[in-house]
Amino acid sequence: MGDESPHSSSSEHVTAETPLSSSPRQRKPVEEITDPLVLAASLFEELRKIKETLQQGKQLYCRIFSLPRIDRTSCSSETATNNLP
Repeated sequence: MGDESPHSSSSEHVTAETPLSSSPRQRKPVEEITDPLVLAASLFEELRKIKETLQQGKQLYCRIFSLPRIDRTSCSSETATNNLP
């Protein structure tokens, strides 16, 4: 059929998909999202998840480094003596 483009052959068809996440819902291929509002909402949701992940990492980092110094350095006596004030 003369109307088909060279990129539409079934043996070479590749779909771009959004990255997988822990979300149980099925993601649509990027090609199927044509409504700009739907795309914007999807991107906003992904950014929100990234922000939450970064905040959780920051909270964990702060918890680890707010522990008393002796707890952090008790694994190695060499580092414990080097970290004394």
